[in-house]
Amino acid sequence: MKEKVSILGNGSFGCALAASLSVRNELFLWGRDEKIFDQILRCQGLQETKVDSLPGIAVDFSKVIVEKTLERAISRSSLLLMAVPSHAIGSLAAEIKPFITEKHVLVSLAKGIERNSFKTMSEVIEDTLAGSRFQPENIAAFSGPTHAEEIAQGKPTLGVIACKKTSLGEHLCQVFHSENLKTYTHRDIVGLELGGMLKNIIAIAVGIAEAKNMGMNAQAALATRGLIEMGRYLDSRSQQTTRPAKTSEAKQLKVNTLYGLSGVGDLMATCFSKHSRNRRFGFFLGKGLSLEAALSRVGQTVEGYYALSIVAAEAEKKNIYMPITRSLYQVLFEGKKTELALKELMSMTDTQEFGAGT
Repeated sequence: MKEKVSILGNGSFGCALAASLSVRNELFLWGRDEKIFDQILRCQGLQETKVDSLPGIAVDFSKVIVEKTLERAISRSSLLLMAVPSHAIGSLAAEIKPFITEKHVLVSLAKGIERNSFKTMSEVIEDTLAGSRFQPENIAAFSGPTHAEEIAQGKPTLGVIACKKTSLGEHLCQVFHSENLKTYTHRDIVGLELGGMLKNIIAIAVGIAEAKNMGMNAQAALATRGLIEMGRYLDSRSQQTTRPAKTSEAKQLKVNTLYGLSGVGDLMATCFSKHSRNRRFGFFLGKGLSLEAALSRVGQTVEGYYALSIVAAEAEKKNIYMPITRSLYQVLFEGKKTELALKELMSMTDTQEFGAGT
């Protein structure tokens, strides 16, 4: 029996997953971009459709059912995939609150963090839906090296789904599974979400290094040291939420998260793929474009740009050692020259790769 799935959001990732999941499931798609729906409906029944959110890629939407109202999309399925940028997750959760029930499962696909509160998307969803019939243990998050363009093209992709309930995670893996998409389960939902957010920041730095012709050595070093900064940030978060008796378990979860698909896997794809918005944004900045011009040139949401100021502020407040993040913030928002930032990073006095600050 086919699973009924509603995707909320018809941007690039929502459309790519809609095409992929519609092969084995009954798929309903809702979003705010009417033009995208017009393009899908105009080619209904055809196996190759091109939409603005996936430029240049022919996608099979023949089995996708378009829903024009949010309430109807929610009523059609108990499984809802929230495929909107991180800054829109809270408002979308508020919109669905009147229609949500205890039977619904929500999967966040966004990779960002909420300004001021430093909450992950699952935390935002849980807090926004408090007081409704929704059950918090039915929240999950999807992440990994999962560029929408390659999913839409049917290229082999591995992802990871994190949630509190093992049985739910295993069920979601079956729903997401296709010939070209395989998913794994994970229990560290907050760590998975933080990894998906932090790697965007490091990818901007790698993009700048590429534009400045610093070489692959420098780009690989930035990505690797960036992974260590991600670990420090996860350490700080786990210390806030972990009971003493669970410290060893939390450390193992962090290791699994960092060195899994949602950590190093997503980091590599975002730092080095031509599809990476964050890497391209950094590249354009490195070529001399202003922040506004670089954002416009990318033409899609650059999550790392919005996350950078939030993470840099939290790192300073909590004394988390994140020199790449701090330097990138100074370059983007304080006018520091890239060459000076690089010189300062190269002249730092720490010599132990895995020392006390790691």
